Amino acid sequence: SDASDGNGAFSVQITTGGLPADGYLRGSMSGYLDTYVVPPTPLVEDATQVPLLQFNQATYDFIAGISGVTPDPARGNVVVLVADCDSQPIEGATVTVTPSAGTSVVYLGPSGLPDGNATATSAEGLAVLFNTAAGNVQVDALVMGMSLRERTVPSAAGAVTTTGLVP
Repeated sequence: SDASDGNGAFSVQITTGGLPADGYLRGSMSGYLDTYVVPPTPLVEDATQVPLLQFNQATYDFIAGISGVTPDPARGNVVVLVADCDSQPIEGATVTVTPSAGTSVVYLGPSGLPDGNATATSAEGLAVLFNTAAGNVQVDALVMGMSLRERTVPSAAGAVTTTGLVP
């Protein structure tokens, strides 16, 4: 467990013995929802400038509200960035989650706000999965009929997990 400095910067060192590190970073701060950051693939080199986005309850409720979703505090939420091999967002991807019962998939539009009419990612490549089952869930994206690398991520009750999906 490490703490951030006054500006929110932090550093974590993990000894891997030269093997890929498959895990996640959990951020917790009083007054904010816990956040889990799961890299798109196991880490094989240093990762710098990793964003750890944290939402207070009012902001989360606002985003859910304009998405037309009623949050369930017993379920989790996953924000997914669908990107290509060069980490560029992919437009036109459909995101799925397993198990899917009770989950609402909302895509963010070009404005960065939820677009209730969208059926796939915009040029920003972002989707929010509201009310995912608590526990580990599998997220995947279809692009032109092809599945990207499926990723298993934690979905903690009342928390937000961020991850990326890449080929």
